[in-house]
Amino acid sequence: MIRPLTLQRAAAELLERIPALRAAVGFDDSTGHRRGHIGSVCDLLVAAGIDTDRWTGADVAQALNHDGTARGWTWPTTER
Repeated sequence: MIRPLTLQRAAAELLERIPALRAAVGFDDSTGHRRGHIGSVCDLLVAAGIDTDRWTGADVAQALNHDGTARGWTWPTTER
């Protein structure tokens, strides 16, 4: 499956800004192995209907953080 570059960038930026997502996808520094695949984050963005030509991963992370703060929620730590 070929994914648009804007989608891939958005997924990578989202992982960079929301460390809790790295528990499921990314690189495990302690073992040196990959966890999951960033494509799953791409699929999540597509399923959510997010237009990555308009929204960057930084935009999505900021919106999620703003909404979570307004609701009194916090992100889990990567250990949780």
